[in-house]
Amino acid sequence: LLSALCAAVIEFIGGGLLFLGWFARAAAVPLIVTMVVALMTAHYDVIANALANPNELIKSSPFTFLMAALTIFVFG
Repeated sequence: LLSALCAAVIEFIGGGLLFLGWFARAAAVPLIVTMVVALMTAHYDVIANALANPNELIKSSPFTFLMAALTIFVFG
């Protein structure tokens, strides 16, 4: 329950900061961690079969948001 609350707060505040363009790189780091944890927990089967079926990994929502957060972190 605590981890879900932390993830919700990180996504809400981090998303708001990204939307406003304030502290984009700093806000992207906790979002990256949240999306990696989401991929590792909720979509573990997709990660385990990523080499055999990469399209399923690319279609998963946390992967899409992870790539967006990484892009924002790298390019600002």
